Amino acid sequence: WRERVGTWAERTQIVLFDEVYRVLAVAACRWTGVPIEKRGAERVARELSAMIENAGGLGPRMWHALLLRAWHERFVRNVIAQIRSGDLRLPPEAPARIVAEHRDPEGRWLDFATAAVELVNLLRPTAAITRFIVFAAMALERHPEWRTAFAAGDETQLEGFVEEVRRLAPFFPAIGGRVRTPFDWRGRHFGKGEWVLLDLYGTNRDARSFADPDRFGPERAPSWREQSYRFVPQGGGDMHETHRCPGERVTVELMKEAVRQLTRGMNYEVPPQNLAVSLAEMPARPASGFVIDKVRPG
Repeated sequence: WRERVGTWAERTQIVLFDEVYRVLAVAACRWTGVPIEKRGAERVARELSAMIENAGGLGPRMWHALLLRAWHERFVRNVIAQIRSGDLRLPPEAPARIVAEHRDPEGRWLDFATAAVELVNLLRPTAAITRFIVFAAMALERHPEWRTAFAAGDETQLEGFVEEVRRLAPFFPAIGGRVRTPFDWRGRHFGKGEWVLLDLYGTNRDARSFADPDRFGPERAPSWREQSYRFVPQGGGDMHETHRCPGERVTVELMKEAVRQLTRGMNYEVPPQNLAVSLAEMPARPASGFVIDKVRPG
């Protein structure tokens, strides 16, 4: 992020949504050990973005996303092959090397397709946090008192702030699945193969769990660590046993660092624009992508 601020300052304005994708794509590749230089930061960011942006779509956009994913997975398979052959040397703790050298109980390496998917499953979700970060930037704009507090170094409510962003930000408003084992719940029978939807948007705004649920209130500090099935921005329950995302802690920490960069690492202005968020678009995002101008290093 700090590397990019200098280039942002040279431009009239930037779309934060697009720029944060690039920042997180580069960071994820550096962390895992994937050599992004060979493919280019812009291309990797575009491929990861397409996988996420078209996840809820149908038709040509989805087909294009699937094509970009296939190209990206082929690139990652080549990375796995280079690690195994010794052409790409990484430290033992590098996630890409851990995935590439993982062996099953019989001592066999994962097949290339599986290993590539597992490595992409570290890159893609990291880049996806872009959406939460842009919603955090919108919250700072709408609630300037929090920008002032964080800019002054007061992080007392920083985690509560990002958790409240996650509670109210409509990433995916719902997730669906099929019944695997028939069951009855509240007088309703759910048969095998039947589609069900979990209302993430409504659950996170349930007045039985959150007083004045539509109010942005970081002091309430909801957390996935305590809320179980009441706070479900990234799935519910226990991450070790149910469908709660194992990356929530990473999401929270990256959002906190992004808020630090937005409030102390740079200065900028927000021009008039369309920040409407449509729940008909999945995954949801502000219409403008959050345009900022007059960027200056902090």
